[in-house]
Amino acid sequence: MRNIPASSLAMDVLLKMAIGATLVVLLVTSLGYWYVYGKAEQEAIDNLKKFVINRTQHEAIMFKLAEDNLHVFKNKYLTSYQVAHEFSDEDFDALFFRDAKGATRMKREYYDGTLTPTGLYSSGMSGFIGNNVKVLNADLKRRLILGYHLIAEMGPGCKTRFANFFLHATYPENAIIIYYPESPWGLNARADLIMTDGAVVKATLQQYNPKRRAVWTGLYYDLTANQWAITYELPVDYEGRHLITPSHDIQLNDLIDRMISEHLEGSYNFIVSADGNLVAHPQKLDEIKQQMGVLSLEKLGDPTLSSMYEQIKKSGEVVTDDVKIIDDHVNGTYLAVARMAGPEWLYVTVYPKNLISNEAHSTAKIIIVIGMTFFFFMMLIVLYVIRKNVAIPVQLLKIAAEKISEGDYGVVIDGKLKLPDSAPNEISLLVKAFRHMAIQIRDANKILEDKIEERTQALEAVNEKLTALSFLDGLTGIYNRRAFDQTFHVKFEEAREGRDNFALMICDIDFFKLYNDQYGHETGDQALKETADTLVRNSGTLGHVYRYGGEEFAIIMENDLLSSYEERALNLLKAVEKLNREHRMSPYGVLTVSAGLAVYNEAFQDIKDMFITADQNLYTSKKAGRNQLTL
Repeated sequence: MRNIPASSLAMDVLLKMAIGATLVVLLVTSLGYWYVYGKAEQEAIDNLKKFVINRTQHEAIMFKLAEDNLHVFKNKYLTSYQVAHEFSDEDFDALFFRDAKGATRMKREYYDGTLTPTGLYSSGMSGFIGNNVKVLNADLKRRLILGYHLIAEMGPGCKTRFANFFLHATYPENAIIIYYPESPWGLNARADLIMTDGAVVKATLQQYNPKRRAVWTGLYYDLTANQWAITYELPVDYEGRHLITPSHDIQLNDLIDRMISEHLEGSYNFIVSADGNLVAHPQKLDEIKQQMGVLSLEKLGDPTLSSMYEQIKKSGEVVTDDVKIIDDHVNGTYLAVARMAGPEWLYVTVYPKNLISNEAHSTAKIIIVIGMTFFFFMMLIVLYVIRKNVAIPVQLLKIAAEKISEGDYGVVIDGKLKLPDSAPNEISLLVKAFRHMAIQIRDANKILEDKIEERTQALEAVNEKLTALSFLDGLTGIYNRRAFDQTFHVKFEEAREGRDNFALMICDIDFFKLYNDQYGHETGDQALKETADTLVRNSGTLGHVYRYGGEEFAIIMENDLLSSYEERALNLLKAVEKLNREHRMSPYGVLTVSAGLAVYNEAFQDIKDMFITADQNLYTSKKAGRNQLTL
């Protein structure tokens, strides 16, 4: 190693620092200034994003809840419509009456509060069918009664969760059922009111909404309730017929108040619809109210708002659960824009840039002063240390670092490279720490190599277990549909190539839904497990049992020279029946299964063809009375 004279190094450093001191100070302070400014700017933008995403996610809760509620309503209504018994005219007349002007209305007692024939307390309900409906057929009456029961059930819950939620449902025949405790709307409506002519109801009719999409209405101001509101509507069809449209009225005064009052210091918020209507603005509420909630930015004529909206449009699509930051050079602001799920409004926070620059300037000035002072004194200290005892030790440490980076740990550990570790100072401690670090790096590399090998083996073992588990049904412990699909395909190909023959049996527990309803799902799960276990035990080594889904099982039977497929399948049916598991809802009194069997032959084009044959045979067994096999 070449000796490096300390005095020469110290004088060289001193000369260079003396020449470049002023330039270095200016450069460092300038970089520090812009770093602080950039950091302050980034922190402000990050805080802005967090604020906007939190606000939009919080405000979107009630919109999402409205959508969820109506989807629950839809599913319950369709289920009830398909399975509920027929209602009599007396059932309908218990709820409704026809007034002197020919309109049909729900009786007052269901608004004031009364016990229904089912023993439940009902209040806040009203209903209306316009006098243009001269004859109410049995289907309409049934749909109205079903709608009443479901709204009476769900309406109070919605109101309890959010005080500004109101549930109602309209019908394409110009009828409505509404839960609205504040007023008996159905009793107050004009007898000749044609609701289907209005834009809100019309948007749900099949001729105006052929794709049957859910509808969020525009913002409107309810003069009666003195509330800003919006409505969510979900058309419900069955077999191409429009049955009902459940709707949620959501009052938005609280949301608008929060938008005005809750903002980052110095900023403000506004909401605009995707088509350019101003929904809410802290300084434009009166103008929006005068326009009944439909105030176009174009008609408003505010150049600042128009400019901001144009920049938002040009920035591209705003994705839900994300915040887009737009640098508004025109107005000297940052625009934080987020999409509110539901009505798909754009929530915008306007953050003036001078809030960032003022903070950054103040902080940067302090850092500049401190930095310049600190740098001056550090320069003196560094020159002194270099002159005394840093130049040569640093060079040796550099060489040692190069050796370690090359993997030559022994040169440093074994002392082949002479390092200054005898002097009682920090350099000596640094050298000892450096040598210790080299030992740790060497040992850590060895441990890491061993760990990698160990973890690789463990990962392979876990992957093998996970692969096995993915083919098992979680409830019964037998093979699942995924395993069935794989095995069925393999067996079919083997049979097609003439290597083996097999049969497919599909069986279904008889009247299992009634069994669940009678004995409960926990007992039903036990029945599934017991049936699966019985099928497995009685299928032998040449039968493979799978849970295909729900109460349906599939059995792949390999060729057995001692017994026929039909005989083996019948034995399985008998084995289940011999379990003698009570089933009072079955005509057989015990739990039984129906089955369809398909034996492979060359007529089957593919596995789908063979499966359909077995499934059709299963259907034949069910149609013939169940607890039997069709081949």
